[in-house]
Amino acid sequence: MSNLFTAAVQNLVTPQLRSGLTDGNSWPFFGFKLTEAGKKVNTHSALTVSAFYCAVNTIANSFALLPHSVMKTTGKTRAHFTDHPADYLLYREPNSQMTAFTFKFIMAVSVLMKGNAYALIIRDNSGNIISYQFLAHDDVSVLESNGKLFYKYKNQVPYSAAEIIHVPGFSFDGITGKSVIHHAADNMGVSLAAQKFGSDSLADRGISQGVIETELAVKPDAKKRISDAWTAALSSGNKHRAAVLDEGFKYKSLVLSPSESKFIETYAASIEDIARWFQIPSYKLHIKGEGGYNFIVQLSIEYVQSAVMPFAEKFKQELERKSFTASERKSGVYIFQNFKKLLQADPAARGQFYKDLVFVRAITPNEIRELEDMNPEDGGDEFLQMSNLLNESQIKKMISAEPKDKKQVKDEN
Repeated sequence: MSNLFTAAVQNLVTPQLRSGLTDGNSWPFFGFKLTEAGKKVNTHSALTVSAFYCAVNTIANSFALLPHSVMKTTGKTRAHFTDHPADYLLYREPNSQMTAFTFKFIMAVSVLMKGNAYALIIRDNSGNIISYQFLAHDDVSVLESNGKLFYKYKNQVPYSAAEIIHVPGFSFDGITGKSVIHHAADNMGVSLAAQKFGSDSLADRGISQGVIETELAVKPDAKKRISDAWTAALSSGNKHRAAVLDEGFKYKSLVLSPSESKFIETYAASIEDIARWFQIPSYKLHIKGEGGYNFIVQLSIEYVQSAVMPFAEKFKQELERKSFTASERKSGVYIFQNFKKLLQADPAARGQFYKDLVFVRAITPNEIRELEDMNPEDGGDEFLQMSNLLNESQIKKMISAEPKDKKQVKDEN
């Protein structure tokens, strides 16, 4: 980037308000306001809710498990393009600090928790990609000038959009995204409040706020002394607590006990809300009592389709757009994501799937062995043919290849 270009960018670009609330409390589009419970939710407090942590960790792990390979189509054939530098980076080691799994995992976490994921594309003097460097969300500013986007990382010179992999989450403008926490803050606040209520109740051993009733007349200073003595005797800091009431005094609780308020049900309801926010089956959050084996298998497929595939496709298209030149894309270079990796938990279904492919001559035995990480065997590169499934040309070929009977041979001679 030349000095002239650098000066032009620094003078022209103006930061756009794309990444948050206008005043910390209301949405710029619809004027929504967070409740007091919602205002207490942030990336750190949200992760203290086990269901939220589980949802983020599950989706990020699923995406990180997806193998990414660079492929190239020539006519109707497809081949693994191992010579492309991006193939090794995406499959093995995108940079010197991370494995491919870690890189994809942290990108997914950044989108889910922050709303955006950024990575810098580093190229050599020949233009070949040599690494993808993850950039922390809070250190990146999105800038716009004359309809073009630029990205400023910390105090460095702004990068052009072609140099940055940017995967947004839920978005109103198609450029920057909003995290799940922004939209689910109130639900998360209820869950955190339920957790705190439970912990406070346990700390107080079920003793809640209340009043001391009496039919006797009590002066104001006496009331204060009684209240202070009661509070000191039953404060949560005292492990062994006991209070003695004088004759004629009775204690009456003002709030419901944990069992009466059913805060556990409230917490369970918030877990279901979290599952809906992330579009994942609730069994993924380890809620008991949901379906049998076949039902879980179907839910696993639905989970991949609704929670993982849309995010993976967004990541894939951004990688293809920024990693490959226009000529490479036109020549048929693309990124392949192997979702079979996420659907290998059911061996019976996988076996039937392979049988169906063999039945229609769509796959060879050695191709199956390769998918199962097994070595090839002799003769395994040929398609298997079912004898009762021959097309017309194959039948004619077999008839013409049959030996003629002796009488026909004699008549011809």
